Amino acid sequence: MYIIQKCVMSLDGYIDAASGDRLMLSSKEDFERRDSVRAQCDAILVGAGTLRADNPKLLSKSSRPLIKVTLTQSDTIDLKSNFFTIGSDKKLVYCPDRKVKKLQMKIADLAEVVGGGAKQVDLRFMLSDLERRGIKKLMVEGGSQIGTLFLQQGLTDELQLSIAPFFVGQKNAVRFVGPGTFFNDLNNRMNLVSVEKLGDTALLTYYLKR
Repeated sequence: MYIIQKCVMSLDGYIDAASGDRLMLSSKEDFERRDSVRAQCDAILVGAGTLRADNPKLLSKSSRPLIKVTLTQSDTIDLKSNFFTIGSDKKLVYCPDRKVKKLQMKIADLAEVVGGGAKQVDLRFMLSDLERRGIKKLMVEGGSQIGTLFLQQGLTDELQLSIAPFFVGQKNAVRFVGPGTFFNDLNNRMNLVSVEKLGDTALLTYYLKR
Protein backbone atom coordinates (compact mmCIF):
# COMPACT_ATOMS: atom_id res chain seq x y z
CA MET A 1 0.00 0.00 0.00
CA TYR A 2 1.17 3.51 -0.83
CA ILE A 3 0.36 6.12 1.84
CA ILE A 4 0.12 9.83 1.09
CA GLN A 5 -0.10 12.10 4.13
CA LYS A 6 -1.51 15.58 3.51
CA CYS A 7 -1.34 18.46 5.95
CA VAL A 8 -1.65 22.25 5.81
CA MET A 9 0.04 24.39 8.46
CA SER A 10 0.85 28.01 9.22
CA LEU A 11 4.38 29.39 8.98
CA ASP A 12 4.84 28.72 12.70
CA GLY A 13 3.66 25.10 12.43
CA TYR A 14 0.01 25.22 13.53
CA ILE A 15 -2.91 23.42 11.88
CA ASP A 16 -5.73 24.83 13.99
CA ALA A 17 -6.48 27.72 16.30
CA ALA A 18 -6.68 27.50 20.09
CA SER A 19 -10.24 28.86 20.03
CA GLY A 20 -11.63 25.68 18.49
CA ASP A 21 -12.90 27.56 15.44
CA ARG A 22 -11.75 26.01 12.17
CA LEU A 23 -8.64 27.73 10.86
CA MET A 24 -8.75 28.23 7.09
CA LEU A 25 -5.20 27.62 5.89
CA SER A 26 -5.38 26.38 2.29
CA SER A 27 -5.63 28.54 -0.79
CA LYS A 28 -8.22 27.75 -3.46
CA GLU A 29 -5.44 26.29 -5.60
CA ASP A 30 -4.24 24.07 -2.73
CA PHE A 31 -7.78 22.75 -2.21
CA GLU A 32 -7.98 21.89 -5.91
CA ARG A 33 -4.60 20.16 -5.79
CA ARG A 34 -5.73 18.13 -2.77
CA ASP A 35 -8.90 17.07 -4.56
CA SER A 36 -6.91 15.90 -7.57
CA VAL A 37 -4.81 13.71 -5.26
CA ARG A 38 -7.92 12.32 -3.54
CA ALA A 39 -9.25 11.30 -6.94
CA GLN A 40 -6.21 9.04 -7.40
CA CYS A 41 -6.67 7.27 -4.04
CA ASP A 42 -8.77 4.27 -3.00
CA ALA A 43 -9.47 5.43 0.55
CA ILE A 44 -9.13 8.47 2.81
CA LEU A 45 -8.42 8.38 6.55
CA VAL A 46 -9.03 10.86 9.36
CA GLY A 47 -9.19 10.41 13.11
CA ALA A 48 -12.34 10.79 15.18
CA GLY A 49 -10.91 14.05 16.58
CA THR A 50 -10.92 15.55 13.10
CA LEU A 51 -14.53 14.44 12.62
CA ARG A 52 -15.47 16.35 15.78
CA ALA A 53 -13.37 19.43 15.07
CA ASP A 54 -13.82 19.93 11.31
CA ASN A 55 -16.73 17.67 10.31
CA PRO A 56 -15.17 17.02 6.86
CA LYS A 57 -17.19 15.57 3.98
CA LEU A 58 -14.21 13.60 2.61
CA LEU A 59 -15.53 13.50 -0.92
CA SER A 60 -13.82 13.29 -4.29
CA LYS A 61 -14.93 14.91 -7.53
CA SER A 62 -13.91 11.74 -9.34
CA SER A 63 -16.46 9.04 -10.12
CA ARG A 64 -14.01 6.54 -8.65
CA PRO A 65 -15.17 5.13 -5.28
CA LEU A 66 -13.38 6.60 -2.26
CA ILE A 67 -13.72 4.57 0.93
CA LYS A 68 -13.96 6.68 4.09
CA VAL A 69 -11.94 5.45 7.08
CA THR A 70 -11.76 6.71 10.64
CA LEU A 71 -10.36 5.36 13.87
CA THR A 72 -11.41 6.01 17.42
CA GLN A 73 -10.02 4.82 20.73
CA SER A 74 -13.41 5.31 22.44
CA ASP A 75 -17.02 4.45 21.66
CA THR A 76 -18.16 8.06 21.32
CA ILE A 77 -18.67 9.17 17.72
CA ASP A 78 -21.14 11.60 16.14
CA LEU A 79 -23.46 9.70 13.81
CA LYS A 80 -24.76 13.00 12.40
CA SER A 81 -21.32 14.00 11.12
CA ASN A 82 -20.70 14.36 7.39
CA PHE A 83 -18.53 11.25 7.53
CA PHE A 84 -21.66 9.12 7.95
CA THR A 85 -24.39 11.20 6.31
CA ILE A 86 -22.74 12.37 3.06
CA GLY A 87 -21.60 10.08 0.27
CA SER A 88 -22.63 6.57 -0.70
CA ASP A 89 -19.17 4.94 -0.71
CA LYS A 90 -18.19 2.36 1.92
CA LYS A 91 -17.28 3.61 5.41
CA LEU A 92 -15.01 1.85 7.93
CA VAL A 93 -14.59 2.61 11.64
CA TYR A 94 -11.61 1.04 13.44
CA CYS A 95 -11.67 0.83 17.23
CA PRO A 96 -10.19 -1.24 20.08
CA ASP A 97 -11.59 -4.78 20.23
CA ARG A 98 -13.40 -4.11 23.50
CA LYS A 99 -15.37 -1.26 21.90
CA VAL A 100 -16.56 -3.14 18.82
CA LYS A 101 -19.86 -4.49 20.15
CA LYS A 102 -21.02 -1.16 21.57
CA LEU A 103 -20.06 0.75 18.42
CA GLN A 104 -21.71 -1.83 16.16
CA MET A 105 -24.99 -1.38 18.05
CA LYS A 106 -24.65 2.40 17.84
CA ILE A 107 -23.55 2.71 14.21
CA ALA A 108 -25.71 -0.12 12.82
CA ASP A 109 -25.62 -0.08 9.02
CA LEU A 110 -24.04 3.38 8.64
CA ALA A 111 -20.55 1.87 8.54
CA GLU A 112 -18.61 -1.32 9.17
CA VAL A 113 -16.92 -1.48 12.58
CA VAL A 114 -13.59 -3.30 12.79
CA GLY A 115 -11.65 -4.25 15.91
CA GLY A 116 -8.05 -3.14 15.50
CA GLY A 117 -6.27 -4.07 18.72
CA ALA A 118 -6.70 -5.11 22.34
CA LYS A 119 -6.31 -1.73 24.07
CA GLN A 120 -5.96 0.68 21.16
CA VAL A 121 -6.04 0.59 17.37
CA ASP A 122 -2.84 -0.89 15.93
CA LEU A 123 -2.04 1.14 12.82
CA ARG A 124 -0.11 -1.68 11.16
CA PHE A 125 -3.03 -4.07 11.65
CA MET A 126 -5.43 -1.47 10.27
CA LEU A 127 -3.27 -0.92 7.19
CA SER A 128 -2.95 -4.65 6.60
CA ASP A 129 -6.72 -5.01 6.86
CA LEU A 130 -7.24 -2.17 4.38
CA GLU A 131 -4.78 -3.81 2.03
CA ARG A 132 -6.73 -7.07 2.23
CA ARG A 133 -9.79 -5.08 1.18
CA GLY A 134 -8.04 -3.99 -2.00
CA ILE A 135 -6.82 -0.56 -0.88
CA LYS A 136 -3.64 0.21 -2.81
CA LYS A 137 -3.38 3.96 -2.22
CA LEU A 138 -4.46 5.63 1.03
CA MET A 139 -4.65 9.35 1.74
CA VAL A 140 -4.20 10.34 5.39
CA GLU A 141 -5.72 13.71 6.27
CA GLY A 142 -5.93 13.19 10.01
CA GLY A 143 -5.14 15.84 12.59
CA SER A 144 -2.10 16.18 14.79
CA GLN A 145 -2.56 12.93 16.72
CA ILE A 146 -3.01 10.67 13.69
CA GLY A 147 -0.37 12.49 11.68
CA THR A 148 2.16 12.19 14.47
CA LEU A 149 1.58 8.44 14.84
CA PHE A 150 2.03 7.76 11.12
CA LEU A 151 5.27 9.78 10.98
CA GLN A 152 6.69 8.35 14.20
CA GLN A 153 6.10 4.80 13.03
CA GLY A 154 7.50 5.44 9.56
CA LEU A 155 4.27 4.40 7.83
CA THR A 156 4.01 7.34 5.42
CA ASP A 157 5.49 7.04 1.93
CA GLU A 158 4.84 10.59 0.74
CA LEU A 159 4.25 13.74 2.79
CA GLN A 160 2.49 16.64 1.09
CA LEU A 161 2.96 19.63 3.39
CA SER A 162 1.29 22.91 2.45
CA ILE A 163 2.41 26.10 4.19
CA ALA A 164 0.06 29.05 4.54
CA PRO A 165 1.66 32.53 4.44
CA PHE A 166 0.77 33.69 7.94
CA PHE A 167 1.47 33.05 11.63
CA VAL A 168 -0.99 31.82 14.27
CA GLY A 169 1.10 32.62 17.34
CA GLN A 170 -1.23 31.02 19.88
CA LYS A 171 0.48 29.01 22.60
CA ASN A 172 -2.28 26.42 22.91
CA ALA A 173 -3.09 26.09 19.21
CA VAL A 174 -2.83 22.67 17.56
CA ARG A 175 0.55 21.88 16.02
CA PHE A 176 1.29 19.85 12.90
CA VAL A 177 2.87 17.08 15.02
CA GLY A 178 3.37 16.45 18.70
CA PRO A 179 6.63 15.67 20.49
CA GLY A 180 8.24 12.25 20.28
CA THR A 181 10.70 10.08 18.40
CA PHE A 182 10.25 10.17 14.64
CA PHE A 183 11.27 7.72 11.94
CA ASN A 184 12.71 10.58 9.89
CA ASP A 185 15.03 12.25 12.39
CA LEU A 186 18.33 14.10 11.95
CA ASN A 187 20.03 10.91 10.78
CA ASN A 188 17.27 9.83 8.40
CA ARG A 189 16.33 12.93 6.46
CA MET A 190 13.35 13.03 4.12
CA ASN A 191 13.85 13.55 0.41
CA LEU A 192 12.36 16.83 -0.87
CA VAL A 193 11.14 16.05 -4.39
CA SER A 194 9.15 19.15 -5.36
CA VAL A 195 8.10 22.65 -4.33
CA GLU A 196 4.95 24.12 -5.87
CA LYS A 197 3.36 27.56 -5.63
CA LEU A 198 -0.41 27.18 -5.27
CA GLY A 199 -1.87 30.66 -5.00
CA ASP A 200 -0.28 32.12 -1.88
CA THR A 201 0.44 28.64 -0.46
CA ALA A 202 3.65 26.63 -0.87
CA LEU A 203 3.34 22.86 -1.30
CA LEU A 204 6.40 20.83 -0.29
CA THR A 205 6.38 17.15 -1.28
CA TYR A 206 8.70 14.71 0.50
CA TYR A 207 9.40 11.01 0.04
CA LEU A 208 9.95 9.38 3.40
CA LYS A 209 11.06 5.85 2.52
CA ARG A 210 14.30 4.99 0.74
